[in-house]
Amino acid sequence: MSFECPAEVKAAWAFRIFDLDDDGQITAKDIGHIIDRLTLGVTDNRDHYIDEASKDKIAKGILDEINFDKSEGIGQQEFKLIMSRIPEFATSFYFRL
Repeated sequence: MSFECPAEVKAAWAFRIFDLDDDGQITAKDIGHIIDRLTLGVTDNRDHYIDEASKDKIAKGILDEINFDKSEGIGQQEFKLIMSRIPEFATSFYFRL
């Protein structure tokens, strides 16, 4: 994906990255897995820095804020709308070679 790629195409790809179970929704479960990946400890026992209750609270906060239709997750159209409201998204989401 190049720097010049349209923002809507970038948003569609980003959605696919975050929809880990490929069910067409970014759900609390997907958000929890993303948090795990971002906060995985560097110790040998692979502890996570964020406990389950905190992850649930974070996921609920995200869903409450951007889940406009109040479904179980964030759909692709909702996600694209949110990304279109973040000016930095289009210029910062690309692959560098």
